[in-house]
Amino acid sequence: MPTQTYQEGVGGIRPVTIMRRMTTLAIVLMWVSTAMPAAMQTGCFELDGPMPASNPAQLFSRSPAIVEATVQSLFPATEMPFGTRTRLHTDVLLHVDQTIKGSGIGQEIVVSQMGGTLAERKDRPCAYSMMQPGERYIVPLVPSSGNTAPPRLGVSRYEISGSFFGLLHLNGNSLGFSAGVPAAWRDTFAGMDAAQIVAAVKSSIGVK
Repeated sequence: MPTQTYQEGVGGIRPVTIMRRMTTLAIVLMWVSTAMPAAMQTGCFELDGPMPASNPAQLFSRSPAIVEATVQSLFPATEMPFGTRTRLHTDVLLHVDQTIKGSGIGQEIVVSQMGGTLAERKDRPCAYSMMQPGERYIVPLVPSSGNTAPPRLGVSRYEISGSFFGLLHLNGNSLGFSAGVPAAWRDTFAGMDAAQIVAAVKSSIGVK
């Protein structure tokens, strides 16, 4: 028999069970936790999968195109299917400063990164940072299948070869790798400045 307490109401004293109160409280807490906006949630999402290549040179060799580019702007994030759920993706407009490998690449291209912010929802990747306007990268590319990605009129869409492994962030005169990239990959360009990094990438694919 549940323990009872009493509260005064219309018509005198009526019993209210502690158990009923606790059940109601539990239901309210469950509703709050599921209704909490994504922006208030903490943590980041992980990406599973095999290494795209054993080292940077192998990845660059496999990539049909490589560019040095500057981030011009970001498009608003969009929801894309991800298993039984959805994941935000952010399209990035790049200005191509030079083509290291490939041909027929325009001055502007669009690539996409998994992650982003949409209203109160924020999908933050653990392994890499989202590209930001003004940043400069060496980006290996593959043509986009374009099956579900929204069209960007007049601008060719590519995918980043090797996902975040392929992004070499030229931060001033040094190199910034994504957090999820192994130390062995970082060591490939240790001590090099930006010009030496570009030259090393060209050398790895036989381009002078």
